[in-house]
Amino acid sequence: MDVCVFGAGAVGGYLTARLARSGRHRISVVARGHQFEALRAGGLQLSDPQGDLDVSFAAVPRWLRTCRPRTVFVTLKAPSLPAVADDLRGLLRPHGFAVFVSNGIPWWWNHGLDPPTCQVMRVDPEGRLRDRLGADRALGCVVHSANEVVAPGKVVHHANNRWVLGEPDDTLTPRLTTAVELLQTAGLGAEISTGLRREIGIKLLRNAAFNPLCALTRLNAGDLAAAPDLARSPKACRTR
Repeated sequence: MDVCVFGAGAVGGYLTARLARSGRHRISVVARGHQFEALRAGGLQLSDPQGDLDVSFAAVPRWLRTCRPRTVFVTLKAPSLPAVADDLRGLLRPHGFAVFVSNGIPWWWNHGLDPPTCQVMRVDPEGRLRDRLGADRALGCVVHSANEVVAPGKVVHHANNRWVLGEPDDTLTPRLTTAVELLQTAGLGAEISTGLRREIGIKLLRNAAFNPLCALTRLNAGDLAAAPDLARSPKACRTR
């Protein structure tokens, strides 16, 4: 299967490395800047508790019409998505679909709700994703996976490996099953949800609670969970 990862940051890099390592698919990556240059020159290096990986694949600065995958995993930050709506539409082959791996309320949030509600304008201000791509070609994904880009072309996987995928209308479809199986064959802990909005809400509430603490203490989530007494943490003592 032809698979593209659109955005090769921390999560996208980890996903790319795992997909490429499986050897079951033709992998291409859309990247930019120093990350693109590093991927094109030397591939991707992944440091993982399960073992380090060095993988190579086709890296392009923007989508190419010669690369028409059936499945695209979009790992860009939500504010960057509307600007690439046309790119995603041109990239996908007919009957292809995009899996949006992102935090927060997704642009397709109201699709399939009964009764329908207004468009979520803050995440798709001009309706570009809705009009140019359409929620009928989108899957959602809530990811629990801690990764970090430590240098161009080098990603470190710290902890967790849970990927929850679902349809915007909460149905169980062949393409949803295909996407989950694709991730599972790459060694990722993927699962199906027929109520993805609940999973999104849980992740959002967790981030709302943990992220301010991480910012204030300069500790990551793993450090916070492991600290028996946060008040005695040397790093926490430096905050005001």
